[in-house]
Amino acid sequence: MKTKVKSVLFALSALFALSGAASGQTLKVGTVDVQRALKSYYKFEQGNQELERSLKAAQSKFSDKVATRQSAITEIGKLNVEIDKPELSRDAKQTKSKLRDEKIADLKTLDSEIQTEEAKFRNELNTRKAALLKEMFGDVMKVVDEKVKNENYQLVLDKSAGGVAIGSPVILYANKDFDFTDEVIAILNKSKPKEEVAAKAESVSKDEPATKPKKK
Repeated sequence: MKTKVKSVLFALSALFALSGAASGQTLKVGTVDVQRALKSYYKFEQGNQELERSLKAAQSKFSDKVATRQSAITEIGKLNVEIDKPELSRDAKQTKSKLRDEKIADLKTLDSEIQTEEAKFRNELNTRKAALLKEMFGDVMKVVDEKVKNENYQLVLDKSAGGVAIGSPVILYANKDFDFTDEVIAILNKSKPKEEVAAKAESVSKDEPATKPKKK
């Protein structure tokens, strides 16, 4: 992954360097290791510590319920052993069977509660992680934008191997003059059937409000 990212960065740098040379302009290129910047950012560390505390509190809560579940399983097992004893009277067997069935029902309810709470907490934790990452990446980009503005960078790249994994684009900033998307779209649509072009033009003309005749 790291080698692949380096190859991409090298290719981009070479491409834009050639572009700058062709136009006679000096191209100023910068790189940022976004992943390292985030890990070294004190607010990101504080946020992760808070998430870790929430995780430990949830684990403690779940461990209590898991212990209760294990205790219930043990009790059900003991009741099954007693119910199978041949010397046990019919009435006693029925009483113990009823008690066992009640404990089994309680166990199923407990299992359902554990699964529901665990899924809910996991979703909440993932949401909080995503929100933290988005906020912290926003802080990084504010600094990058300020550097671009003050030091006239025309291209800024993320060189971190895990940039894509955390949602960081490879190109953090590029001068808008480098973008030729409109030209690409125009070339792609050159082969579009004329009927579709005419139909689209007619649709646009219908949507436009009629202009009032000018008074002489």
